Amino acid sequence: MRHRLEVARLVSVVGPGGIGKTRLALEVARGCGSRYADGVVFVDMAPLAAPELVVQAVARSLGLRIELDREPQAAIVSLLVPRQLLLVLDNCEHLVQACAELVTALLQNCRHVSVLVTSREPLGVEGEMLSRLGPLDERSGIDLLIDRARAQSADFDPGDETILRQLCQALDCLPLAIELAAARTNVLTPTEILGRLTDRFALLARAKPRAGETRHQTLRATVDWSYELLEASESQLFRRLGVFTGQFDLAGATAMGGADTLDVLGRLVDKSLVVAQPTVRGTRYRLLDTLRQYAWDRLHEVGEVELARSRHLHYFLERAQSLFTPTDSVDGPNRELDAELDDLRSAFEWSLEADPQAGLRLIGVTRDVWWRRSFAEGRRWARTFLERCPEPTLARAQALTTAALVEVLDNPADARRLLTQARSLAERLDETTLAVVDYRLGFAAFVEEHTDHAIRHLERALSEMERLGDQHGSVIVHIILAWALLPDHGRREEARVRLERALQQARELSDRYAAGTADYGLGLYWRWSGHPGRALVHFRSVLDTTRALEIMPTTAATLMHVARLLAPSEPIRAARVAGAGLAAAKRSGVRLPPRLLRSIEHLHSEVGQRLGDEHASRAWADGERLTMDEAVALALEQARPDPLRPGGLSSRELDVTRLAARGLSSPEIGELLHLSPRTVDNHLARVYAKLGLSSRFQLASWYVQTTSLE
Repeated sequence: MRHRLEVARLVSVVGPGGIGKTRLALEVARGCGSRYADGVVFVDMAPLAAPELVVQAVARSLGLRIELDREPQAAIVSLLVPRQLLLVLDNCEHLVQACAELVTALLQNCRHVSVLVTSREPLGVEGEMLSRLGPLDERSGIDLLIDRARAQSADFDPGDETILRQLCQALDCLPLAIELAAARTNVLTPTEILGRLTDRFALLARAKPRAGETRHQTLRATVDWSYELLEASESQLFRRLGVFTGQFDLAGATAMGGADTLDVLGRLVDKSLVVAQPTVRGTRYRLLDTLRQYAWDRLHEVGEVELARSRHLHYFLERAQSLFTPTDSVDGPNRELDAELDDLRSAFEWSLEADPQAGLRLIGVTRDVWWRRSFAEGRRWARTFLERCPEPTLARAQALTTAALVEVLDNPADARRLLTQARSLAERLDETTLAVVDYRLGFAAFVEEHTDHAIRHLERALSEMERLGDQHGSVIVHIILAWALLPDHGRREEARVRLERALQQARELSDRYAAGTADYGLGLYWRWSGHPGRALVHFRSVLDTTRALEIMPTTAATLMHVARLLAPSEPIRAARVAGAGLAAAKRSGVRLPPRLLRSIEHLHSEVGQRLGDEHASRAWADGERLTMDEAVALALEQARPDPLRPGGLSSRELDVTRLAARGLSSPEIGELLHLSPRTVDNHLARVYAKLGLSSRFQLASWYVQTTSLE
């Protein structure tokens, strides 16, 4: 901030209410004041009710008496022309135009005057340098909470910092919110405060108001201050954006507003009520949780909840439909929706009450989201809407297919029953859906080990997809058909040829899921053909692919196969990999197929014979404590530090480090590497532990120094 004052004569500190703009301005003024021969003049604009009072307040702070026959602004300019001072204008958001006019005159005529402004939106003056002030970082938020709580009581014990971290996150790390929460620690524990934040505006009010402006006595008052300054179109859009639980794009905002949404949204960003974040998918927007709850409260007050939630539901339905093709791969365009699960849940919840048919259509076109993210949740939504919407429609056929997909590994017989119902509808309604249903019937039969039935359904599905000219659909059916052929010694070579051809086609189509599925089949082929080394190459390729795509069923199953291949030479590592894979599958609600469970029993017996039951059990239990990332690293021979890699980091950890050093956030890194933000944070935590660092700034410095030495 001091550096900015050195390079610009006007610096505006912009941010939402309660962020600490005034405190920062005062600290900067104290630090820079000695550089100005005539010192610092501070003017608080908050109490002023009319634009014409701006120049009078500044004149009064300068000790300037304004005579009735003089123009106040001209008098101020005349006084300051020879002066060298820093003028601080605090809380200008409700008087932006008047402040802008005065500042423009000063910058044009007073060469040695600098201006520091705090506001919730920029002045829009030429030469203005913005310093957008966001929430505190997590560590600073925790430290502020502890400091203010100990000011309430010197005996305050922070206890488990996990709770303090969660509390700061829930408060968006807003300094005012943290201070108000700390004021409650004399009567509530941090855990109790956290549990009451559903009504944060009532909770976070000063029990004993201190002297000073009332708008900072409660969290609601400081947000009210910003809201009341909005134009009608701005307040309407702000309220409606409260229905989004996560990030949204311009199209989502437009669904809440209208033709002029871009301009209105831009003004809300300028006024620090909406956060804009550049990402690899374009600009994304969000409301801080505190502001979102406030917008939601206002939405209720004006009776627009039904309108906003209905628009939200139909926006996500239309978006999901636009990203859906019945024969698309799990690596298809609807991966975009994985980052918006909370909003999908909100849409489903509203459709239960307002439009069950829309919910049925939505569950049908989000089929692959639940395969990637949660079988249990997909199963729950599908069952709910199928019960409520019995009409024989294409939407029901697609919803039945979704229900079967998330059921197939847990209960393949039930999945087959659902698919049979879907097939009777699809025969009359849509030939593409019919081909998909036949493919799913084949897969269900394969899981049940009914090989003849599986082959018959898959061959029928393949014929139909090839007739339709569907390349993506044909490739995946080719692969699963090859899986079904592999156990047959007489057709195993045919299966290999199909898999190798499909692998090449999948790569040409840039379909990572299909390529990983083909590699899995080739791993089986080479393992069953007595070539463990070649099998291991393919299975490790599968892990690279499916872990990046976060496909838990395939990742867990592949870990088991890698463990079987490692067992003869490395039984301890094999037991750990198997224990980790099996535990991760259980935690995720994934039930492995019967043939794989029999293979695991054989592996357990084998490592027991090689190590002895006690050592084998201990290694297996060690594996169960590993995260999935650690298990994959162990299976990929990345568990031991590689002296050729800086800091002993794995290739994935280096990728994450490189992007973090460039300043990308966890969600942005996740989008580039196809990882969830939580997985990115887990990688960063391990990197910090390996390197003995504690912040992204330190990590960036380490990376720059390390790469400069290479």
